[in-house]
Amino acid sequence: DAAAEARQKKLTQQLEDVGIMPVFDPCPNPSSTGPQSIFDMRTYDGDRRDFLMNPAPKGFTVECRITRDRSGLNKFYPKYIVETEQGDFLMSSKKRTHNKTSNYLISMSKTEASKMSDSYLGKLRSNFLGSEFVAYGPGMNPE
Repeated sequence: DAAAEARQKKLTQQLEDVGIMPVFDPCPNPSSTGPQSIFDMRTYDGDRRDFLMNPAPKGFTVECRITRDRSGLNKFYPKYIVETEQGDFLMSSKKRTHNKTSNYLISMSKTEASKMSDSYLGKLRSNFLGSEFVAYGPGMNPE
């Protein structure tokens, strides 16, 4: 239908006029303000907690790999390891027991998974269906 095509073309142009692409393209736009660089964690000399709790440095992309460990006792409560593509450990997560919904403890330690440890970053909780997730930091409980 010609009217539908004309409407779609008009909406596409309106989106492009405000800088929104109508189709997601994961590749960086070649006309953007320069090439994106991959961030190398080995060159970072700041606090790892600050790095993990804040957005990536401007102009950089942090590429990570998530590995799931379901061996042994982790069969029903898996552990996830987040590492950079270069293999530098960033954080881990463990599914917590005795919860009605999926609930994960996030830590800066590969082995220690406790809310009381210094490596505790927060938790990730899902709704009953597992379709929505909320991340909570280590701050005070708002309730």
